[in-house]
Amino acid sequence: MTGMDMGSRQGIRCVDQGFSIDGKTRIYVGSGTPASAFSAQESGDLYIDYTNAVLYIASAAGTANWTAYAGLSSLASGATFGGTSLFTGSGSPAGVTSAVRIADLYFDYTNCNIYIATGTGTGSWVGLGGATVTQSIYNGSSIGGTYYFTGSGTPKGVVTPIRIGDCYTDYTNANDWIAIGTTNTSWVLTAMGIGSGSGIVQTYVGTISQAQAQAGVTLITAQAGHTLTPIYAKFIINGTMGGSGTLTLQDTNSSPVNIMSATEAALATAASASKVLSTELSTLPSGFTLGAGMGAALTAAKGIAVPAAASLTTTVPIIVIIEYMVG
Repeated sequence: MTGMDMGSRQGIRCVDQGFSIDGKTRIYVGSGTPASAFSAQESGDLYIDYTNAVLYIASAAGTANWTAYAGLSSLASGATFGGTSLFTGSGSPAGVTSAVRIADLYFDYTNCNIYIATGTGTGSWVGLGGATVTQSIYNGSSIGGTYYFTGSGTPKGVVTPIRIGDCYTDYTNANDWIAIGTTNTSWVLTAMGIGSGSGIVQTYVGTISQAQAQAGVTLITAQAGHTLTPIYAKFIINGTMGGSGTLTLQDTNSSPVNIMSATEAALATAASASKVLSTELSTLPSGFTLGAGMGAALTAAKGIAVPAAASLTTTVPIIVIIEYMVG
């Protein structure tokens, strides 16, 4: 038998239009040849053309290295690759086909379903999805008791977890969610692939020029399906302040929620002393106030901006730092 490394049995995770075993071998599905359409990550990756029942194996990374191995309907059922047995048949393997060891695979070529063995024998098969695997996993496949979902966009209000600890991957925005309850609103963001930084706590660092302060500027753009919660903010004033007005951080809603604000006088005083106005100060100086949005959820699906302070002047752009959570 020829060998193919299927990875260890330590974990199975969803990838766009398929799944990977321990982050190593990836198994994709689609309609038609994968050439120029699917990029293998490494030698040994698999692709199943469910329309024509053809199995492809990648000889190297990239889109041009797929080799058609056999029609699934004619592939010898029970063939072994590197110790992992691949079975084929018409219909479910439950009660019919006996898995040799954990992670054996079974392809139901009639219904375009994929099964993986969680143990040995005929009763250990778990369905991983049908002709459109991403949609089937989106609807919830259980691996070790935890249900894994994938989809495009937030799961809040859309996907209902089966139990606490279920996972959801937004493959469009590279966001990961975990369920803290069993309703479709109980998803909590655990890792984020958009915006500044990574993870639950995001950090924005930028500057506000005199022109931006006078005209108004958006610092953090709105993120559809997400709610921002500021937990820390700081102005660093290295120039000379003048004019009049108030520098304010607020969300971008038409009726904005204020986060913090500093009058020209407070900015000028800070510029001549510590040069810092921040939420961590034990005593807030006169003219520097925290709004209802500091430490609380802002308006859903809104960003953070500085509204116009038309008469405020500064000789050097003001540095602004904002730390916020994304929910």
